[in-house]
Amino acid sequence: LLALAGAPVPAHLQGRVFLGGGAAPAPEYLFFARDRTSEGPDRIRAVRGHRYKYIRNFASELPYLQFPPDTYRQPVMQALWRLAAAGALEGAQRHFMVQTKPAEELYDTEADPHEVVNLAGDPAHAGRLVRMRTALDRWIESTGDLGAVPEAELERRFRPDGVYRSAARPRAFPPGGGTFHRPTAVALTCPTEGATIEYTTELGKAPRWKLYTGPLRMRASALRELRFRCGRLGYFDSEIVRYDWWDRAARVPRMAGDR
Repeated sequence: LLALAGAPVPAHLQGRVFLGGGAAPAPEYLFFARDRTSEGPDRIRAVRGHRYKYIRNFASELPYLQFPPDTYRQPVMQALWRLAAAGALEGAQRHFMVQTKPAEELYDTEADPHEVVNLAGDPAHAGRLVRMRTALDRWIESTGDLGAVPEAELERRFRPDGVYRSAARPRAFPPGGGTFHRPTAVALTCPTEGATIEYTTELGKAPRWKLYTGPLRMRASALRELRFRCGRLGYFDSEIVRYDWWDRAARVPRMAGDR
């Protein structure tokens, strides 16, 4: 969206420009993941090329059909279960209701858009299977995929003793309250690993907060305050810190301007 609007795209943003004149080259593969749907845990990873799609089912003992409990109460699902129990389903219908999954799946999405005919065991596609399998292995390693870590262990990592933590108090450099005789810059840091810092230079109880991406330029003409905080998913936000820039020589408060 930024690229389409003609705005510069900050380097820290993830993603790829895929529309407009500045579109990046299309990647060879796209990668997909599924771990949990409501109360149905699973671990599925997939690789999609321009035509073929490779799926790896790490929990092949589980069925495809894992929906929240309220879904099972729907009349159409109850009908499907009755037909499956009676052996009355055929083709794609039967494929949808099987109780276990193959460890690997490979589909020709052009000839088989509904992904019913699994080509993983077809010798004619053995080379393609190896290439896509290898691409997935590399992606798992490069992204630090946590899918193999049990949920209980993840909870212990994210929330020790079952208690939500708060992000640490962010810091500013140089510290506030000093004497400055010319515009300078303030760098913000947060001791909490993986935390995001946001700041505002607006007054009032409902200011707009901005994402911190680098040192903030200090301007003597901008008589506004600088407040900042940091947070991380699964944590409470830190306290809000107010940055005081006071020029003792001029006895005039100098507040931070935009970057």
